[in-house]
Amino acid sequence: MQMMEAAMKLPMLALAAVLSAVPVATQSTQFPDRAFAHGGSVRLNLAAADYRIRGHADDRIKVRWSSSRAGMAERIHGDVEVKGTRAVVWTIAPHSSGAHFEIDVPSRSDLDVDLNAGDLEVRNVEGNKNLSMWAGDVTIDVGSADLYRRVEATVRFGDISAPPFNQSTGGVFRSMEWSGSGKYVVRAKLFAGDLRLR
Repeated sequence: MQMMEAAMKLPMLALAAVLSAVPVATQSTQFPDRAFAHGGSVRLNLAAADYRIRGHADDRIKVRWSSSRAGMAERIHGDVEVKGTRAVVWTIAPHSSGAHFEIDVPSRSDLDVDLNAGDLEVRNVEGNKNLSMWAGDVTIDVGSADLYRRVEATVRFGDISAPPFNQSTGGVFRSMEWSGSGKYVVRAKLFAGDLRLR
């Protein structure tokens, strides 16, 4: 009986050794969560990584992150500081860390984003949006054009696609300007990459 149990354990030990050698996505256990009312301004100082910013109904800002590279999650960090109607979100991610951040903000928030490089997606956030970025692809759900008073976008190398404002352009040193009767302003400056306002 003991010999049989030992024989059964050998394949299991071999399987465990193989699985431990395979890189898997890891995720941090630290998730900053701060109270923050709708209608405020959120400044995002972001390290190079991929980001998904989403608006939600809660009066809170939440930050989560993960890495596609084993052993990297503990070297990635994010936090939120709140002072009245203004919040600052900042992140840290080593170069080539495979970091991916998800940031939830109140759905009515003004966003001011400073990101060096990576891919950025913004969904379900109503308000003013200001973006400065060096390289990567950006997608912003802007909703109805009726919400906006002014839209300004520049891309030095890449494409601008903005169907709600009936504009699309690509190539080198591209820009667009649009004026309306709404109350919000979008300003986006991207050195290299594609900008989509949809």
